[in-house]
Amino acid sequence: MVEKWPDYEYAWLAQHRIAKTYKELLREGVLSESQADALMTAAYQRLVEAFPDCPAAHGARWLLENYAPSKEGGQK
Repeated sequence: MVEKWPDYEYAWLAQHRIAKTYKELLREGVLSESQADALMTAAYQRLVEAFPDCPAAHGARWLLENYAPSKEGGQK
């Protein structure tokens, strides 16, 4: 939906829920921590880039700055 209708009023919410779904898949053991981190980081980056003024953008930026794995492989 996000890719097909990016101008839809709630596309940002769908993108935010994608990131949340990866978090839930981690909790359920479906994804490893490294898989979930990579997927959540990409989902939050997409949210910030595509919907910078949406209600979830500030929180996504904060999560990316404070919890996203660094490029060296460790936590920030």
